[in-house]
Amino acid sequence: MAKVGRTPDRAGAIALRPPSNPSTSRLHLALSLALAILSTAPALAANKGNALPDGVLSEVKVEGNVSVSSEKIRAKLLSKPGSPLDARLIDTDIKSLMATKWFSDVTPFYEKDKTDTTKKAYILTFTVKEMPVLTHVEFRGRSKIKLKEIEESTSLKVGNRADATRTHLAVGQVKRLYEEKGYEHVEVKLLEGGGLGDTRVVISIFEGELSYIRSIDFKGNVFATDATLQTKITSRPRLFGFLRGKYHRDTLDEDARKLKEYYQSLGFFEVEVTPVTHDGSTLGEQQITYVVSEGIRYKVRNVSFEGNKKIHSDKLKEGLALHSGQPILDSLKEVDRKKLLAKYNAIGCIDSHILPEPKYTDEPGVVDLIYRIEEGEPYILGEIIVRGNERTKDKVIRREFAMAGNLPGELLDANRIEIAQKRLQGTQFFVSSPEQGKAIDVKITNRRPHDKPYGDTVPISDTGVSQARMQGPDIEPAPSVNVPRIAQNPPAPVALPGINTAPPANTSPLSPFGGGLDFSPPTDTPPIAVPIPEALPGTNAPPGVVPAEPPVGAGVPPGLEPSFPGLNANDVGPDRQDPFPGRGF
Repeated sequence: MAKVGRTPDRAGAIALRPPSNPSTSRLHLALSLALAILSTAPALAANKGNALPDGVLSEVKVEGNVSVSSEKIRAKLLSKPGSPLDARLIDTDIKSLMATKWFSDVTPFYEKDKTDTTKKAYILTFTVKEMPVLTHVEFRGRSKIKLKEIEESTSLKVGNRADATRTHLAVGQVKRLYEEKGYEHVEVKLLEGGGLGDTRVVISIFEGELSYIRSIDFKGNVFATDATLQTKITSRPRLFGFLRGKYHRDTLDEDARKLKEYYQSLGFFEVEVTPVTHDGSTLGEQQITYVVSEGIRYKVRNVSFEGNKKIHSDKLKEGLALHSGQPILDSLKEVDRKKLLAKYNAIGCIDSHILPEPKYTDEPGVVDLIYRIEEGEPYILGEIIVRGNERTKDKVIRREFAMAGNLPGELLDANRIEIAQKRLQGTQFFVSSPEQGKAIDVKITNRRPHDKPYGDTVPISDTGVSQARMQGPDIEPAPSVNVPRIAQNPPAPVALPGINTAPPANTSPLSPFGGGLDFSPPTDTPPIAVPIPEALPGTNAPPGVVPAEPPVGAGVPPGLEPSFPGLNANDVGPDRQDPFPGRGF
């Protein structure tokens, strides 16, 4: 087989060069990375001389390998017998073989299979050049770190593949390894190796003495004592000559960040902390000083709210711990944020987000605290689903939720949900500690907007009136009633068609959601005559004039009083009876 080389063309891409012996009877064409670039149809059409013929691979061979078996190499290839002769597959195979770090060069060839009578079969051959193997690896000056630990960190070991890039990276890896162990003055140099084909690697190491912290002190701190600041950092001085005292520069920077966070949480927004090191009396000994500039402690001038529409600002301010004239403390901000969330949870706004944000003023050391609020929409509890109880009955769990005030049809109060969860834990029937297993988990699922109480699959009727929430999706809603306006004479009785005042058997009016209530307006029951007063209480209508839509419970016959939302005896649906319009479920 004649070897086919590659040469760059004028455009910078790699073009194919014809075989060195064009008179040979066999077809020899070299494949290169340019085949990946020429993967599109127009590109192949422009380079018809380099396009691969249509055919199927009958065999895939590997040549040039010595220490790596052909079976191990073929396992990395996508080109296999029976697959098409595809330039993209071959290019992927080249990248896969080069990524193994086994070879310094991979060159593919193909030729026709003489044993095939259809002249559509080809033999694909990958000629590889193996990477050299390391014959000598030496770390001169190493004594305080185990050789195995350095070999695992750098992969430099006799018998491994020689890689010039990996050898150069090993210098930095060895240095970091020593620094992590406290050898701050270590020096690492590459003496031999690092060139292409080098099989000998020699690295020189000057370890130096182990650095340790002799003492830690603080300068410039007035508000906080040294003992308090010592509890906020990780670095510790050496005790009894050998306990702790590990020194690392990165640890000092982390300690400075922790001290700044501590001061800022107490209102010192302009604090600066700088760690300074001094050499001790002996080699490796370090004395650490944290220089603190506390600055002014900021106080709150005003507390305001942005984005609140459902709760007035005066109501939100009630009970807040952080108010005008106090230092702005992160701990109090967090306490107040939780109080504000609890107020929104109480009205069903379980998606509320509250972010306290200090705003600098023109007065030094004074800020205005603004709570930016995203209220979200309120929700109503639709159904309580119990899972995972194998021995305890559902009614035991539902009872604890009911005792905490969580009832279907009521506002979804996240505060009450937390109380119910604590009540369940107090029964000692269930796992409450993560060490014992999966603890009680309460989640809010299947959220539906107010205009789709049954989800996306149940459409709104043509009249624009949705079904009653206590009805199933397969039941037609009760027809709406339009009450005409009456001007002078006393109102005549109005018949409400399709209303049955007798409650269904074996049902409870307290479970409008998921309680198994199957309501169907009867058609054979005579209508109920409901007298309408001249002026409904609570309305602005003049005497003798009645609004077209009376409020809930208006005109109820004697002995029939309004019941729970959606279950009024005079009209059980549809959603216009909801006293909480616009709420989700």
